[in-house]
Amino acid sequence: METAVGIVMMLATVAAVTYPLLRRKTASSRTGATTPDEPWTRLLTERDALYAALKEIELDHETGKLSAADYRSLRHRYQAQAVALLQELDACRQDGSAEDGPETVVQELGDLLPVPPAPR
Repeated sequence: METAVGIVMMLATVAAVTYPLLRRKTASSRTGATTPDEPWTRLLTERDALYAALKEIELDHETGKLSAADYRSLRHRYQAQAVALLQELDACRQDGSAEDGPETVVQELGDLLPVPPAPR
């Protein structure tokens, strides 16, 4: 009897935990339509993740956790991804599928590209 009660309580707990997750998933799939902001939101999320990765590898390089060669390689890869992503964001803005934000691709690219040395 105790085993049966334990199983029922375990099933009830699993159902209570998974129900909100499954409900949210089925509610979005039930409509079948995507909102116009979904690609924009996805791109912004990816942009933020790339910016965070760039900051993290810079910190790792400064603290000695990342060699200079690895840092240059990772930074080049992340910058290339960020440039492509920013171009997609700019295309979304030009298509009118997203509202213009305060930043532009040119401003964001300036943050990603290395600063040239000062003339002597």
